[in-house]
Amino acid sequence: MELASTQAIMARLYTDSDFRRRFFENPVAVGGEFGLGQIDAMELARVSEEKVKAFTNSLRRQRLNKVALLMPLSAKVLDRTFTECFRGFLLDKKPPADASPADDCLSFFDYLADKIRTDSIAPRWTLDLLRFELAGIRAEWKGARFQCLLFQYPVTRMIRGLRKQHFPSSPLPIPGMALWWRWKSDSVLHSIAF
Repeated sequence: MELASTQAIMARLYTDSDFRRRFFENPVAVGGEFGLGQIDAMELARVSEEKVKAFTNSLRRQRLNKVALLMPLSAKVLDRTFTECFRGFLLDKKPPADASPADDCLSFFDYLADKIRTDSIAPRWTLDLLRFELAGIRAEWKGARFQCLLFQYPVTRMIRGLRKQHFPSSPLPIPGMALWWRWKSDSVLHSIAF
């Protein structure tokens, strides 16, 4: 069995559910697409589909946990919705398997914000909370030197409440602003919100 072809197939089995379904339905045809002969393709198909799915789910959980660590307030407020939307994001958008957690957050934000706007899966104020966390990620992980964000809702008040385990029900719209800056791309990040 050619090592490069086998590795390419295994990588796709773990990261692409459509490919995984096609492979286990017809391993010889799909293996042939990668230059594997019938015997090698059948040998590779002996890998348990359930074990592949279990490993895939483990990779997805690890990815979700890394994103939740970077977006702890959003993960706390949205709870199961955050988890369900992240699973949907991985299946619908198919982000690169080797994306960094910060890149996953940036891509996931667009998906999640769209779901909040169109499907009303969470109150509108959660968008401001998401934007706040995302700006911090951009500043910290993507080296942004200056960011200024305006909010419709009192994000700083909501964050203080969340840190005390108080979940805002429906805060009144009160404009706010936050700034992130650093003097050089490798210097300490500063921020202020009001």
